[in-house]
This record gives sequence, structure tokens and C-alpha cells, in this order.
Amino acid sequence: MLHARTDGAVRAFAIELSSQERRERIDGVVGFVGADGSGSFGILGGREPLATTLAWGLCSLKTAGATRQYVAVPGGVLYFANDVLHLCARIYLRDGDPERIVKRLTEEMRAEEETSRDMHALLKDLDRELMRRLLAQELA
Repeated sequence: MLHARTDGAVRAFAIELSSQERRERIDGVVGFVGADGSGSFGILGGREPLATTLAWGLCSLKTAGATRQYVAVPGGVLYFANDVLHLCARIYLRDGDPERIVKRLTEEMRAEEETSRDMHALLKDLDRELMRRLLAQELA
């Protein structure tokens, strides 16, 4: 459901994207579509404040120049107030091609999972070694 001003005027707003690694601002946005636990929703400038958690997937935004951009997120937090949409996610990718961006996000998430598995295995090894040394010290 799109939420807009009642006087029919299109009002641009800004989007501030934030992740662990970067931050950017996009001005002149006239529409945003995303999804949360209840389904898809849209935002137009001038709406009342909104806060929600985004589902994993693709959001789209349209600028005043009719350019459509896509933002892929593995979930995140969205807050809209005073004509600024704040979108915070662990990582995000922005591109004009929806297929390319979904592929990139999937690849990044796989790489992140591999790194996480490697770190988990390393921590297990460290834990075993620490326990082995503590037991050796107790028995000595």
C-alpha cells in the first residue's frame, strides 16, 4: 500500500543507506517499494513516520528523473520520517539491474557463510586446544 500526501502533489524524499562498510545518500527519490513480514509496501514523500524490519530481498526506488534503482538487502531496519528514509542493513547492494544485484547478493552471502563456517571451525579448534592444555596442567 502506497502512503502519500492527500493533495496529490509528488514530493521527493531522500534515502540514506547504511551498512557496516559504507553509507550513501540518494536525493530526489519519488517512490520506494520494499517488503517486511506483512508483505510488500510502498512509500511516497510526505507520509507519516514508519518503522519496520525488512525481509531478505530486493527493494526498488524511483528517482524524479524516472530512473529505477534496486537495493538488495539480507534483511534490515527501515525508518521513514521527515522525508528521509533510513535503511540500515548488515550489507546492501545497489544497482539498476535486478537480476545482477540478486546474483551479487547471493554470492556475497555465500562467501560470508563460508567465512563464518571457517571462523566457527577455528574457534572449536582453539577451544579444544585450550581444554587439552588445562587438563594437562591439572594432571601435572
